[in-house]
Amino acid sequence: HMGVVSFDDNDLFRLNSPSITVASQPIQEIAFEAIELLLELVESTDLITETKGRVLKPIFIERESTPKK
Repeated sequence: HMGVVSFDDNDLFRLNSPSITVASQPIQEIAFEAIELLLELVESTDLITETKGRVLKPIFIERESTPKK
């Protein structure tokens, strides 16, 4: 058996047969966090010497494209 998994959910993945399993990324949270990090950089008067980032976990949505164990 072979399984198919994709990043980012899409309406077509639900409508496809078999429906596609996805790791759905939290797009709104990603946008919010990116804006927050950018504002921190813009408003900072200090010299930026380090890289900042945040990890946001995707939501795993198992559908028909992955075999059941």
